[in-house]
Amino acid sequence: LGFPSLVIVRPSFLLGNRTEFRLGEKIGIFLAQLLRPIIPKRYRGVQASAVAAALISAANRKVEGVLVLENEEI
Repeated sequence: LGFPSLVIVRPSFLLGNRTEFRLGEKIGIFLAQLLRPIIPKRYRGVQASAVAAALISAANRKVEGVLVLENEEI
């Protein structure tokens, strides 16, 4: 894209409060928390606030080039 630096964040299932109620998401979050011990880190849910913190941290590092943060690095 021509930027001096680019951060790509690839979270899995985003966890956190929603403004609207979604039954399917509530069930998914419950199951994800129940099965967390057996779910590989790559596919575990991650708090939206943790994704935001990872983005801020990456921006403050001022790394040149492309930085890709996978779910398990967030």
